[in-house]
Amino acid sequence: MLAPGTVCYDKIKYSLQGKEAAVMTTDRGARSVCLTAALLLLAGCAAAPQQPAAPAVQLDWYVNFSWFNAGWGGNHVTDTVTESTGVTVDFSVPTGAGSDTLDAMIRQEDLPDLITLGWWEPQVSTLIDGGYVYSLDELAETYDPDFYTVAGADQLDWYRQPDGYVYGYPSFSAGVEEAQQAANMVFVVRKDLYEALGSPDMTTPEGFADTLRRAAAQFPEVDGKPLIPFGVGEFNEYGNASLTDCLPDFLAIPPQKDGQAYDAVTDPDYQTWLKTLRELVADGTLTSDFFFDKRQQTAEKLLDGQYFCLLYQWTDVDVALQKN
Repeated sequence: MLAPGTVCYDKIKYSLQGKEAAVMTTDRGARSVCLTAALLLLAGCAAAPQQPAAPAVQLDWYVNFSWFNAGWGGNHVTDTVTESTGVTVDFSVPTGAGSDTLDAMIRQEDLPDLITLGWWEPQVSTLIDGGYVYSLDELAETYDPDFYTVAGADQLDWYRQPDGYVYGYPSFSAGVEEAQQAANMVFVVRKDLYEALGSPDMTTPEGFADTLRRAAAQFPEVDGKPLIPFGVGEFNEYGNASLTDCLPDFLAIPPQKDGQAYDAVTDPDYQTWLKTLRELVADGTLTSDFFFDKRQQTAEKLLDGQYFCLLYQWTDVDVALQKN
């Protein structure tokens, strides 16, 4: 459904890093009253900003990703939300397997006000079918009709359930028109090292491999830390998004040919690039960091300037640069 996400109401939009998950508003017990009150405050604040400061309300937001470590407060966006609405957010994450933590919450009917989880998670249907979550349509119609002016129509149609309602909204998504204008995936190269190597051509598998080998040989360490010639996203049980999603796009491999679906894995150019990476691993240019670094480790090494080049999501790069 949605991703580490963006709150569905533009007045408290707070972008959090992540991908392909769902933000859902829960509908069980006293906590639903707290959420309703907060939405009322948002609507009231937008309509009459001259009113006295809103009473303090805390929302509990569970993010089903253990790597998530953002807090509330201390930045312009969240501080403005709190000043304008009286709302603060208390984030929580699973201590172990995310599915176990969320399953326990559902069994005990002890749910937070907001939940972020992957669209692929089985708990999505459990929460919807069990009546644990509000539909965003009903909340918007009652408390904030402006929701429809900021939510993408394509996204709403894509995530609409058989009952006609939408229960979660993706933060990492783009409508058809938006997809023509921007992308989240980037290939970045450390400018000073690249120019020191003579700004070589890296657009071919051969040129890319040669440049990485030269970078590793000429700059084994950067600021006292080992250089990482090439970095990608985190490997998990689903593969690696940098290699399965980003790389085919950078190679301009079409999703279909002659009206038929086209599998990038079968594309000769794609296979050549994967074989090139395998060769770089085999000769030691790419070390174990390439396979085993988690998202947090990648962010730390990015801040330390350890990567020569990186095929990654821009949102994470941007967050790291802001922290620096």
